[in-house]
Amino acid sequence: MRRLEQIFEKVHLRTHLAKMDLRPVLIERDVFQAYTLGGLEIVFYTGLTDSLSDDGLAIIIGHEIAHIAAGHAVEQVSRDVVNLSEIATDEARLSGFYAIEAEYEADRIGLLYATLAGYDASKAAEIWETLGKIGHRQKFNLFTATHPPDEKRDIRLEETAKQI
Repeated sequence: MRRLEQIFEKVHLRTHLAKMDLRPVLIERDVFQAYTLGGLEIVFYTGLTDSLSDDGLAIIIGHEIAHIAAGHAVEQVSRDVVNLSEIATDEARLSGFYAIEAEYEADRIGLLYATLAGYDASKAAEIWETLGKIGHRQKFNLFTATHPPDEKRDIRLEETAKQI
């Protein structure tokens, strides 16, 4: 937990939300996952934290903080309410597309946060290599079910890392 807290603090201090009391929560479970519901806590599983280098973990931390900074949880709730409405349009029902775009946005912002904290953005590809090795072994993986395909994400992350 101490390693996660140290990296989290270093990245958090370089974000738009440095003055917010964000905190990491670590769950001891062999799951390659981290998430936020938009509040002050960001959940990490030991299956992810133990599998990544400090650089890789910093990029994931930046990504999750970016979700909060960009208001993605609020956007998703708004889309869900619209989609439940009887007057929902076909366009509104395409919310999955926008959720994937939110992931790409969090990737870009998260890479910037990690870089500002002194971590190596070029290590982003490590995350997808690790996921390929260990992350797909579960029957249902929330991470892969709710995130863009690895090959597209890997390319975008490498392009972003080169620009930073």
